Amino acid sequence: LRPLADPIAIQVEATRVLGRHLGASRASYAEVAADDAHFVVHRDYTDGVRSYAGRYRLDAYGPEFVRDLRAGHTVTMADAARDPRVGEAERVDVYAAGRIGAFVGVPLIKGGRLAAVLSVHFPGLHAWSPAEVALVEETAERTW
Repeated sequence: LRPLADPIAIQVEATRVLGRHLGASRASYAEVAADDAHFVVHRDYTDGVRSYAGRYRLDAYGPEFVRDLRAGHTVTMADAARDPRVGEAERVDVYAAGRIGAFVGVPLIKGGRLAAVLSVHFPGLHAWSPAEVALVEETAERTW
């Protein structure tokens, strides 16, 4: 990452290295829009799943997760198909449609607001180890 100056290029390279290292299907760096209701993924790392590049509503992923992210808490989910924090609409429209079976989301709080989220996805079940979560958290902080 050291020779890179462009913020998007840094995000792309960081997510590529992280996603490959963890054997993930997707890794993305989402910047929270000025309206605090949407996030934007410029480019992402994918392996066997569609890209998440685009603009999305934050609350589409479930209000509990958004609350935790805004509070600065890392969010993990090992099984989206059975997690009680996920409503049926989110389970079908977001997680199943995006082939997200498990994920970790690390928030970056800057100036008192949620500025970005670094996420890593697996298409199926994945029990997140403390070392994996710590690696994603460290990558998020260093990428910023």
